[in-house]
Amino acid sequence: ITHFEEILGKMTDKLTEKEEECERLRNEFERREKMIGDLVAQLSGLNEEKLSMAQSALDMATEFEEKIFVLQGDLERQRSKYDQARKALEALEKTLVTVENERIKLKNMVNPPKLVCSDDETTISNTS
Repeated sequence: ITHFEEILGKMTDKLTEKEEECERLRNEFERREKMIGDLVAQLSGLNEEKLSMAQSALDMATEFEEKIFVLQGDLERQRSKYDQARKALEALEKTLVTVENERIKLKNMVNPPKLVCSDDETTISNTS
């Protein structure tokens, strides 16, 4: 009987060791399971943060694109005004050249016409 009791005692000890090991493994599993849950939550938070950042970047890009469109319109209007001013300046320069040429012709004439002004009309007279 003592031999059986010895065997039974050893088996009980082994069973207790196995139960303790099983409890230790269960605790380790729960710890790792919690850690995985925390990591999943962190990743989910990071993904939400990345999505939020991406949406913010997209909003900024859209706003920037709209500003570029407005600036392009302003640039076209300024370019049109510049072209109009350039054409007016060219016409003015031509007129000034014409006036200067006429002034030189009149200056070089022996008997230049005279302007005769009255209350109701202005005429050019070729007589002195």
